Amino acid sequence: MKWTTRQNMVEEVAPGKVCAEIGVWRGDFSRVILATNPKELHLIDYWGKQDGEYSRDPTNNENLEEAYQIVYEEFSLDSRVSVIRKLSSDAVGGYDNGFFDVVYIDANHTWTGITVDIFAWWEKVKSGGYLCGHDYTKADPSYDWIEVAAVVDAWARIKGLLVHSTEDYSVGASWAILKP
Repeated sequence: MKWTTRQNMVEEVAPGKVCAEIGVWRGDFSRVILATNPKELHLIDYWGKQDGEYSRDPTNNENLEEAYQIVYEEFSLDSRVSVIRKLSSDAVGGYDNGFFDVVYIDANHTWTGITVDIFAWWEKVKSGGYLCGHDYTKADPSYDWIEVAAVVDAWARIKGLLVHSTEDYSVGASWAILKP
């Protein structure tokens, strides 16, 4: 599988499916996912300032309450959409294993953050579904705290799984792993 953009990726894997986006911020990619007409879309984000190594993420210093309000007002009236305001590590326990067809992770990009998310959300993806995410490459060396590609590659190697990626490296490529 080779996709040019993350939009191409979700257009192929999300229609009619149960999806989650982990890390929503202002809902820009949520709109793209929703345009594919998923059966359900669970939008999960903390929308709160986080300390530690994640504090280097520029969105962590934005007006997160405003970002939440934008998402809530735009998406909460759509019966297919659930807006969940929790850390991903707290939200994951609310779902049964194998619940999702597609989980797209674009949250805490640090080594610890992406490791926790991959291990936690992998179990929530059903066989034949996809665990995906954003920022598989670093477009800007000033974002040296982004460890997504290293973690995803190491995890997939250990599991014996193939990582598929989009070709839109200038905006931070996306990755996808098919669950056997």
